[in-house]
Amino acid sequence: AHEGRGGMSELWPVRLEAWRGRGRGSVFGGRGRMSSADRGKLREVVMWAQVVHMHGVWDAALVEAGKIARGARVPYVLTPHGMLDEWALSVKAWKKKAALWLGRRELISGASRVHALSAYEQGCVERGGFHSRVVTVPNGVDLGEVDPRPERGRFRAEHPELGDDPFVVLLARLHEVKGGEILVGALKGLLKTQPRARVVFAGPDEGAGGLWCAAAREAGVEDRVHFVGPVYGRKKYELMVDAAAFCLPSGHEGFSMSVAEALASRVPVVISEECHFDEVGKAGAGWVVKREVGAVQRALEDVFSDPAGAAERANRGRALIEGGFTWDRIGQRLGALYAEALVETSQMRTDVRPNIVIVTNVETPYRVALHRRIVREIPEVRLSTLYTHGKPDQPWTTPLAQEINPVAFGEGESVEGAVTPARVLGDWKKGGRIIDWLIKNRVRAVFLSGYNDVGRLRIFRWCSTNRIPVFLVADSNIYGDRASGLRKLAKQFVVGEVIKRCVAVLPFGSAGARYFYRYGADATKVIYCPYEPDYEMIETMGAEEVSRVHAELGLAAGRRRFVYCGRLQPVKRPDLAVSAFVKVAEKLPGWDLVVIGDGPLMPDCRALVPEGLKGRVKFVGFMGDQRKITAVYKGSDVLVVPSDSDAWGLVVNEAACAGMAIISSDVVGAVPELVEAGVNGAVFSRRDEAGLIRAMTVVATDEARLERMKAASREVLANWRRRGDPIIGMRIALCRAGILGGSGAEWSG
Repeated sequence: AHEGRGGMSELWPVRLEAWRGRGRGSVFGGRGRMSSADRGKLREVVMWAQVVHMHGVWDAALVEAGKIARGARVPYVLTPHGMLDEWALSVKAWKKKAALWLGRRELISGASRVHALSAYEQGCVERGGFHSRVVTVPNGVDLGEVDPRPERGRFRAEHPELGDDPFVVLLARLHEVKGGEILVGALKGLLKTQPRARVVFAGPDEGAGGLWCAAAREAGVEDRVHFVGPVYGRKKYELMVDAAAFCLPSGHEGFSMSVAEALASRVPVVISEECHFDEVGKAGAGWVVKREVGAVQRALEDVFSDPAGAAERANRGRALIEGGFTWDRIGQRLGALYAEALVETSQMRTDVRPNIVIVTNVETPYRVALHRRIVREIPEVRLSTLYTHGKPDQPWTTPLAQEINPVAFGEGESVEGAVTPARVLGDWKKGGRIIDWLIKNRVRAVFLSGYNDVGRLRIFRWCSTNRIPVFLVADSNIYGDRASGLRKLAKQFVVGEVIKRCVAVLPFGSAGARYFYRYGADATKVIYCPYEPDYEMIETMGAEEVSRVHAELGLAAGRRRFVYCGRLQPVKRPDLAVSAFVKVAEKLPGWDLVVIGDGPLMPDCRALVPEGLKGRVKFVGFMGDQRKITAVYKGSDVLVVPSDSDAWGLVVNEAACAGMAIISSDVVGAVPELVEAGVNGAVFSRRDEAGLIRAMTVVATDEARLERMKAASREVLANWRRRGDPIIGMRIALCRAGILGGSGAEWSG
């Protein structure tokens, strides 16, 4: 790539010769192990380049090239060619999951851009949780190979068995996924109205030729079906111009070149929805149908019965290719892609800020909101977010946040589940992969969320041994510390060792600080650094959006509301909230209860509501959109948090910001900071239903007092945010570690 005044002004082609390694299966670019000589040559190529474009996913050479490129900060673009499609990943799924775990995920996530060939493929990559920036640029057709169009009859002349009968061509690998048996079935029906119709299968046989031949025999159309073998170059287009139609009823396509070539040849095309060539349907350039014999047959009947209409669609197909699928246009778009990658990496290379990372389990709305704030308000450092798991305990809708530099290490792994030997081994290896990443990216400080698996303990030990400042970020609190016996002894040892190795411990609040004091931390080592929701979003939401969401959920205007928000599972005690409301409902006729969430206790909670109160207890289910939850808060009055145990309870922050009064059990971590009894709510002893009923009655029966409590919640929250601002906590921690200048005292108090 040559960087001119306008950026990427030229692309210089360079011929690279293939070479072989010494060991079996070590052909450069192959899937086997690479020799050291191959690896050295590969390093030379990558280090020489300004931008590297890699094709595929599974080849061992790509994994090695990705490591080299990331270490040297050479940007690379990765084109998976459909290998990350949901269908493709389902084939030999366990092998591919293992391969992703053994380096391919880092290859994908580390790409400057993932180059998808279709909108469908882009969606698959984004849903795969790779946290990569995905851009769709299709493959193209060289119109110089198509034009001038070959004279009609050349292909027929080489295949006299076709005579002058009209034929439908399927040009592809003869693989079972291509749907040849569907085309055979459609031909059988088509012959009733078009008795001269034939089908031509063109392409190398990959196991389906015999199956389709048998299908033709069974359907009684064997004499109308022809197999002509592979067809390449100019002969492809000779085949196309002689065909009455092109048909591909495929079960899956990443990007079908044969469809694009048929469109360029002005041949009417009939394709299945699974071809994922949506542009054909949108442009009216052909028939996009369900992958069924009847649907394909009807489309082909349209082609044969309306030649003028078919020709018009074929002309639209050619215009579609000319408008966005020629190599000239594709080359321009790829060149722009390379230029963007080069500019971004050049900026990174000149970025001398220290790299810091936060290692946490999964992406959630509140984590993204906080990390975005860190990026904005601590610009002296460069933040990366490392996720150790792929599945949160709830299916949140979280927008991709590239500015926090997300990197995934635990695709498909849930934060929930029993500890098994396999999981322990996996966590240990994952810790090693994270350490490799820390080394390659020259990380200066690590904020590690939690200490509850061997992978995290491995990272703690490595950071301590290698003098990388490490901070423990944890929502543990004194109320939930109920270990006893051998478990307590083990916990004392592990937590004590972690505290010793940390520069500082960052609990969420005073209950968390008391927890760490119990295990040996002194006051100089404890800095408040709580998670927080997107306060700005909550504060700025308008009444119109609140009303719209309430109408959508069927929440009547003019009613007072208690709200429970959380998973419906035993430790959260949603049943206690429902039961208490049922018993107090008669005294509070103007009040309803809204239950947000889902889980195993949903049937039990519903069963607690008598017939006469079902209109006043609204189960709205899980809501992954944080804005909808906020709208419910802002149109309601009192949050009820009846948990038996809750490390912090971020719903309390959200409700306080939304101006709700709060009733909580006394074991919720946020209570000492955010619930002042008699001021902005009430506190009751855990599992004490009578105490919860009293609190609901007291808070709800006096309208003036209720409004004072709701207003006070914002004041209580504001006081806490001044004392427990996570940005100030991180600044103090980074100052103590020498990453930022100063002692940190200027940020304290």
